[in-house]
Amino acid sequence: MGGKLLKKWNLPEKRLSNDEYENLKRDILSSLHEDARIWGDGMVSFFVYEVRRKGPQIGVARAIRSKQDHGDLDVVVGVDFLNYGNFTKYIQDTYGVKPHQNSNVISFPVNGFQVDVTFVNNDFFNQTIAYTSWGDLGNLMGRIYHKMGLHYGHEGLQYWIREGMFRENNDWSDSDHICSKFVIFTSMWNICEAGGFDFNRWFGGFDTEEDAFQFIATSKYFRKDIYSFENLNHINRVRNKKRGMYMRFLEWIDKTNPPDSPLPLASKEDYSLYYQYHYIELQKAIDRCRFEFTIKSRVKEKFSGKVVLDVLGDIDGNMVGEICRKFKSVYSPIDIIMMTPEHINQTIKALHNQ
Repeated sequence: MGGKLLKKWNLPEKRLSNDEYENLKRDILSSLHEDARIWGDGMVSFFVYEVRRKGPQIGVARAIRSKQDHGDLDVVVGVDFLNYGNFTKYIQDTYGVKPHQNSNVISFPVNGFQVDVTFVNNDFFNQTIAYTSWGDLGNLMGRIYHKMGLHYGHEGLQYWIREGMFRENNDWSDSDHICSKFVIFTSMWNICEAGGFDFNRWFGGFDTEEDAFQFIATSKYFRKDIYSFENLNHINRVRNKKRGMYMRFLEWIDKTNPPDSPLPLASKEDYSLYYQYHYIELQKAIDRCRFEFTIKSRVKEKFSGKVVLDVLGDIDGNMVGEICRKFKSVYSPIDIIMMTPEHINQTIKALHNQ
């Protein structure tokens, strides 16, 4: 978070040199490992990644090697289960400050410097470290996967099954409701191969941001226009304008004008068929979501707030909502599908009278 939360503790933003950062990182990781029995009470089946003894997986993503200073320390902790209350109490007892929690991220200051601890499932620890390594590289790589209809993030390379797949005139909109998320790859080698990236180059790391930018531009599927703000949805435009590395990547593109790859990208629909062909479980998941969407759509046709208004006339909106909630608590979706319009109308009237 770049130290932006320090104001919550009435502290000014603070940056550390590389040496100061490495010393703090070593101390924080050592303390978390040594005190895992204190803050980890309530965990189930966890282990240390490096030596596979009982304990959590704890690590820090790799940074661009030429980076001169740091605005915060991002620690990743892999667990199967965590009692956040225990960890919060541990931080308070150890550092004398009440931490700030935002979902699975707990932040707190150490000697006036912000530390963010992100908790993830053990299964996704390695991929979270990989995705957050080398600055904003994971986000930049993700734009190419997005053109394939895939999502790259902390849980690996996924296929997000959206309701738009099952509608007529489907535009594969990013804003469609997500029915399910199917993990395709968690191995970084497989992820790089799918995106046309050189895994050995990624693994070797990057001395400068320009090295990382060149890595992106050497993807077999690289296109300059997929990074332009006019080709991003609103959420990504707002988010990426705040990302310094993303903005510097756009400046680098304008300055160097790297060539687009001559290899054409298939459509999202074709990539969908490709991955369904290779992963039968994905095909089954899509079929299941299609069935659930059909059920949902049919229920909406037979019973909705509009139907209630048609039956009862102009009644209070709160009453409409209450009747809908009561109706759906009594009848399952398949019950509603099997009801005749007359039965539905009679039931609505009966609920209103009650």
